[in-house]
Amino acid sequence: MNFTAATLLFFLTTAMQTAVAGEQTIAFKEPVNFKPAYVAVVIILLIISLLIARKNNRSKSHGSNCRLVDKKYLGNKTLVYVIEYQQQRFLLASNPQALAIHQLNNENIDV
Repeated sequence: MNFTAATLLFFLTTAMQTAVAGEQTIAFKEPVNFKPAYVAVVIILLIISLLIARKNNRSKSHGSNCRLVDKKYLGNKTLVYVIEYQQQRFLLASNPQALAIHQLNNENIDV
């Protein structure tokens, strides 16, 4: 027998032995069967996660009571904002060192 015939014979016998061994069950390997309790738990967790995601999306879509009325740059990283929150207006000044807020009265507003 030459080398290729011996190699071919080796692979054929190995394949036949593997096929026979594949039909046998392995002692430590249990067959996979899905129990209804596990499937029910996975479905319940999926439903709960979808409900939580839907609730979070709804809460983000509601408008805020805070509204930016005006914004001005005063130079060198200093900004002044006029914001409105619950029918009240506030003057907010910000720079890298501080943040100041002042409530505006109706007589202070010059629109």
